[in-house]
Order: sequence, then structure tokens, then C-alpha cells
Amino acid sequence: HTLGGLLPGMKPESMQHITSILDVACGPGIWTVELARRQPKISVVGVDTSESMIAYARRLSQQQAMGNAAYLTIPSFAEPFPFAEASFDLINMQFIAKFLKKDDWPHLLSACWRLLRPGGLLRLTEFEVGQVNSPAHEELNQLFLHAMHLADRCFLLSDRYPDLPDEAEHLCGGTIAFLIALE
Repeated sequence: HTLGGLLPGMKPESMQHITSILDVACGPGIWTVELARRQPKISVVGVDTSESMIAYARRLSQQQAMGNAAYLTIPSFAEPFPFAEASFDLINMQFIAKFLKKDDWPHLLSACWRLLRPGGLLRLTEFEVGQVNSPAHEELNQLFLHAMHLADRCFLLSDRYPDLPDEAEHLCGGTIAFLIALE
């Protein structure tokens, strides 16, 4: 809701051409289940490296009788996904920069481009560290960004956000729609 809906910025008429969606790093499946509920004619697949998250997502989907949602545990986001080429009209990733190492991005984006149908859309929603007037909160933000850099999760040591939008288009050689959300 805070981000402006499930697919903010997408016009309802653009949904008419979408038949399948992949949600990368779906976690507990909240977004996937809600999208499947609202778009019953669209097949939605969620993938995650966490077996417990996928188990939870499956239970949630079964409880809500979502026949158009499926979930799969994958070993890594840096390896090819077990789907045929051009399988999806839309690939969605939300807040993945916190746990994906920067060296894994080219592999992930390459896999996503392989899975997209011609004219498909890759949606990447990421966070930005907001600016506040509290010195303690600002120091905490800087510590967080420094920790992200030390953990190899940032491309550059930025003062506000982990600079993914600037680097991603260079990494994948394509155009990506970004939605930056304040955290």
C-alpha cells in the first residue's frame, strides 16, 4: 500500500497483455498472493532461496485458494532459474539489494532478461535511506550504508542510497523500470 499499490505506475490496460509474472525473492509470498488474488487470470510464480519462506508462501496460497500462484525454492539468485526462455511477461524484484552481493547482480539480471518475453518488463523496487533531522538517525543511516559496503552489497559508498539504479542498467545492458521507496 505504501508503495502505491501492487504495480504502481502500470496502467490497467497494460495488464491485459500480461499472462505470467515471476516474483524473485518473494519471501513469504505476501505480494505474490495478493497479486494472484486480484488478477486471477494471471499465473504468478514466486521464487526464493529460503525453504521456510517458500513453505510459508505455499501455506498462505493454499489457505486463500490461489490456484494461479506457485512457489519454488531455488539454490541461488546468481544461478540460472529453472524456467524456459521467454517464460514471463513481467519479472518483479523488491528490496533485494540488502542481501544480494554486487558480483551476483550481472548473473541475476542476465537470467531475468533470458526469462522475459519480448516486450516484457523487469520491475525493480529498491530502498533509499531517507534524510532526517535527527543526528542519531543520520549516524545510524551512515553506519547502515557503511555496513552494506563492507558486506559487498553496494557498488559505491553513497551517502544516501546503495546506488543500484545507476549501476543496474550498465550491468544488464537494458532498460529497467525502477521504483525507489523510502525506508
